[in-house]
Amino acid sequence: MADGVSPNLDHVLVIGGCGFLIVQALRKHPPCPTYSVANRSPTRNLIVGIRYHANNISK
Repeated sequence: MADGVSPNLDHVLVIGGCGFLIVQALRKHPPCPTYSVANRSPTRNLIVGIRYHANNISK
């Protein structure tokens, strides 16, 4: 943002790759109450407290 202030986010959705690295990086910055990850098969590298949703956006 132009003024250097980050917006307050209520919910962040990460799509693909189980979002592992992205969610870890996001959690290091000002907290967001809810993180969700949409992935074909969310079974590996799961982070406690994150909502995972199985789906395939290519269909």
